[in-house]
Amino acid sequence: SAAFDYWGKGTSVTVTSGKK
Repeated sequence: SAAFDYWGKGTSVTVTSGKK
């Protein structure tokens, strides 16, 4: 999730759910 951490702007939970 760290790689997509910038997608959720620090929201790893968002990228984990696949919403963003």
